[in-house]
Amino acid sequence: MIASFKQDISYGLRLLLKDKSFTVIALITLVLCIGANTAIFSVVENILLRPLPYEDSDRIVTLYNLYPKAVAGDRGSTSGPDFAERRALKDVFEELASYQGRNLNLGLEGAPERLSGLAFTPSMFSVLRVKAHRGRTFLEEEAQLGQEKKVMLCYSLWRDTYNKDESILGKDIRINGEPFTVVGILPESFRFGNRDREAKLVIPLAFRPDQLGTDSRHSNQFQQLARLKDGVSVEQARDAVGRLNAANTEAFPQYRDVLINAGFHTVVRPWQDDIVRDIRPALWMLQGGVLLVLIIGCVNIANLLLSRTNTRMKELSVRNAIGAGKFRISQQLVTESVLLGIMGGGLGLLAGAWGLTAMNALGLSQLPRGGEIGMNDSVLLLNVGIALVCGLGFGILPVINLCRENLNEFLRDDSRTGTAGRRSNWIRSSLVVLQVTLACGLLCGAGLLVYSFMKVLRADVGFKSENVITTSFSMPRSRYKESDQRIQFVQNALERVRAIPGVEVVGATDVLPMSGSNTSNVHTYEGQQLLKDENPPVPHSSTVDYNFFQALGIPLIQGRQFEPTDVKDSQQVVVVDQTFAKRWFPGKNPLGIRLRQGVPGFDDLAENPKPVIFYSIIGVVGDIKRLDPAENDPDGNVYYVLPQDQELTSTWTLTLKLNGIKAESVMASIRDEFQKLDPEMPLFETRTMADRLSEAMIERRAPMLLLILFSCVALLLAAVGIYGLLAYTVSQRVREIGIRMALGASRHEVLKMILRYGLTLAAIGLAIGLGMAAAFSHFVQSQLYQISALDFRIYLLVGGTLGLVALLACLIPALRATRIDPNVALRCQ
Repeated sequence: MIASFKQDISYGLRLLLKDKSFTVIALITLVLCIGANTAIFSVVENILLRPLPYEDSDRIVTLYNLYPKAVAGDRGSTSGPDFAERRALKDVFEELASYQGRNLNLGLEGAPERLSGLAFTPSMFSVLRVKAHRGRTFLEEEAQLGQEKKVMLCYSLWRDTYNKDESILGKDIRINGEPFTVVGILPESFRFGNRDREAKLVIPLAFRPDQLGTDSRHSNQFQQLARLKDGVSVEQARDAVGRLNAANTEAFPQYRDVLINAGFHTVVRPWQDDIVRDIRPALWMLQGGVLLVLIIGCVNIANLLLSRTNTRMKELSVRNAIGAGKFRISQQLVTESVLLGIMGGGLGLLAGAWGLTAMNALGLSQLPRGGEIGMNDSVLLLNVGIALVCGLGFGILPVINLCRENLNEFLRDDSRTGTAGRRSNWIRSSLVVLQVTLACGLLCGAGLLVYSFMKVLRADVGFKSENVITTSFSMPRSRYKESDQRIQFVQNALERVRAIPGVEVVGATDVLPMSGSNTSNVHTYEGQQLLKDENPPVPHSSTVDYNFFQALGIPLIQGRQFEPTDVKDSQQVVVVDQTFAKRWFPGKNPLGIRLRQGVPGFDDLAENPKPVIFYSIIGVVGDIKRLDPAENDPDGNVYYVLPQDQELTSTWTLTLKLNGIKAESVMASIRDEFQKLDPEMPLFETRTMADRLSEAMIERRAPMLLLILFSCVALLLAAVGIYGLLAYTVSQRVREIGIRMALGASRHEVLKMILRYGLTLAAIGLAIGLGMAAAFSHFVQSQLYQISALDFRIYLLVGGTLGLVALLACLIPALRATRIDPNVALRCQ
């Protein structure tokens, strides 16, 4: 058995090396198909399938509050009171923790650096079951104000900035202008959700008293994770939190009606599912696309092998006549195909590794868990499995065909001698139809995504990104404790930057469009009475300076924009956008209407009610897209002016419209001015608005471009399949065509005969493919923007493209058939 197996391998290799054209075509097909599947599965496996890098990570869940009838969106956060109350559910949660993403200024000698960090409650290390690489994690008492000035360094910062100096433990480093004691180093393997590539520092999360009071019960600012107890399911945890929410609603009846009207509830879901929720459909669609490419490629090779086996029938018949049975011959044929599959798999693995590197240019590293993408054992096993399955898959058809043939007939002089029987022709034709069907479905999906993406690119985001650069800064609360101090610093910075040559307009905002962050607050207007089951508006809100609208080219629709005279002691004013004005004041003039944050009768019942401040609407500006060019804000936007903000935030972004000058020279001047204002304040997130727009579309663009690439490969393989079938058919029908022409058939009639055969197969495959694409269209509808998954224009375009490619693939063998010389054809046969 072993001897025969070695013999089959040796003989198979000799045949593959001898038939170089077949081997090269088959290997190129396999490398493309297996390489694509290897690369895409690496992405899918690392992002969607591989568990998070924590012990028993399937038991880690995330919790967040939603108000779907009042606030748009499917992702929220939690409050300080939620942490204390839910942590007490010891029969459900082994441990529960809250966290926030933080941007922190690290004071380094001569060059302060802005770093991304995290603020954890000490319980987070129990939730994640993470231990310190050096030193220790946070103690419970270090989550108290006054004791929270501790820090843990992520391994990369410890390595790159402090050269793995263990003496850093116990020393102070300056963070946001204050000394923090280094208590530990996190492990090199530490990863945290989709911030793992950025987080460099971890500090304790210490709640302020006002963040834990009843007034902050629905002031959601924190993310929450919990580890389920053994035997507790996600559904049981969700029910327990739901009962707690219901009890709180009864305990604070002043909130009941508003919460019921808003549809308040808490989502409890596996953390890993939450991290990849937005990218999962696109990745599975992409994996399905490359799987179709693999099937098309295998069908193509199966057709080639079937044709190759038919030309070897005389040889196989001789081997059968001298004692080799059909089983022995079949073993040889399968060995040849498996060898081909293994060779293709090995080269495909290299192609997949190269493909991963190339795909990084599309921004894969920016996807959730994108920093973890790479080859691993699962990918290698899949590659081996694909190679073996492909080798067996496309090798089985020649074996089936062989077993159905009477090999003795091929030894007769008047036999078919290598001519395929009717059954073989039917199998090859069916395979071509399958190729066209699959290619059609893949092209329809890619076409819909391309058209949708074009719609997104043409979507009006409401502002101008040309020649606009942005840069951010953050004022440490330790040195800018009062709102007036922060206001004065921002105004001083704006004044200095406006004086830089080449800067046409400078604006500022605390929430920049396309930055990935937003703030929404409940607003009501003076005299508004909420009806039963009615929710107040919850627009995006931001604070801007008077030049912000001009810097981004946001048009004024009605009234006026902010002016330098809108200062703290003047009339309190706001500007709203068209969506807000039309939704809440339909058919009315919104100018002069006064707004307030909060709900009358709701905030007034708080333990420590804040003074009610009304802001008069002075203008209406155009709508903008804040988070995604393809998403509208149903409640619109409300803008406050910088000097009038009562609690000005610490982090701000400048928006600079340049006048024919390079951004690099401007940024150097801005850094110099900020060094004069505060030597410990670094600038960060410096980029153009065009880049921000591009990054906002990464989750749409990367899968679409890859699917287009694989669709083109599928189209090429389908064309090769049609061409190969017809070329083989013509070569096998030389005598028949010669007889027809000798009997009077014209070259035009021969051309029509071959074209009719090929185009009929293409038309059948096209009809089935379009029908299947329409039947499964609902699976891609969620990925489309402003188009239907049944858009007939895409189906017509795909049909026309495939038809044209099929015609070109048929034309070459058909023209070759018309050049057959009847005399030569009859003599050769």
